[in-house]
Amino acid sequence: MERPAENSKPKFSHWYSPETGICSSLHSSRTLPDDPFLDVVSFIFSHKHDGVTAFIDCSSGSSISYLKLLPLVKSVAFGLHNEGIRQGDVVLLLLRNSIYFPLVFLGVLYLGAVVSTMYPLCSAQEIKKRIVDCKALFGIPFIGVPKNGNLNVKTDGFETFNMLLNDFTDLALKPVIRQQDTTAIMDNWCLTHGNFISMVELFVRFEASQYQCPSAKNVYLAVLPMFHIYGLSLFVMGLLSLGSSIVVMRKFDIEETVKVIDEYKITHLSLDDYGGMISLMITEEWIQEAIH
Repeated sequence: MERPAENSKPKFSHWYSPETGICSSLHSSRTLPDDPFLDVVSFIFSHKHDGVTAFIDCSSGSSISYLKLLPLVKSVAFGLHNEGIRQGDVVLLLLRNSIYFPLVFLGVLYLGAVVSTMYPLCSAQEIKKRIVDCKALFGIPFIGVPKNGNLNVKTDGFETFNMLLNDFTDLALKPVIRQQDTTAIMDNWCLTHGNFISMVELFVRFEASQYQCPSAKNVYLAVLPMFHIYGLSLFVMGLLSLGSSIVVMRKFDIEETVKVIDEYKITHLSLDDYGGMISLMITEEWIQEAIH
């Protein structure tokens, strides 16, 4: 058996560089904006698409159209400004999945403030510690958000939030975002607009480019928490740049999930093992029968 020549070199695929140890994507490069001061809200709404409905509340059927989405975001920003929130201030967002979540989140960013998201069922002690850690504002009134996802119904006891949806101005400042992980109270970090712009382009928009169906015809089910980084980048920001429709569930329930998938003709369901979602979906025999 012949031995290979001592000077022979192993052959590597063209997408791998042995000098750097870097694997290059076989896909064409994605272009990121050059403007270092571009905010993610402006980036999202700079993309043209044929989308009609942005968000749908799965319980009430109430929806927010793409035509009204940006005006509502600006309205929330102006309303928060009237409440005393300014550029660089920290706003703590304790909110379950809701069609209002993106309005508040993007409204805070459009205003120029900082968002700190947190698991809404945290204890009072955990919330107090979070307020101290992120230096959230004191003296700003607590603003409750109604469970009812119907924008046409003014729920009693939520006058301040109702006011936010009816204000308007043109404010565009440049904040950052502080985000907390769902499993570690002290595990928090800061993300900039540039980070989120990269996520929207390199994660959401790139993945969508691999599908044959036009993005505006896709219907996503938002059952993962919007306050977590994955839900934020996908449901609250990325998909809005594509014109896809997003059906929002407040919390995960197996039976309800299957009903919503059928009722709203869901085309995309994003899951992870948050709360054992995948294992539950796989082990329920009646779901397997319903799918097949």
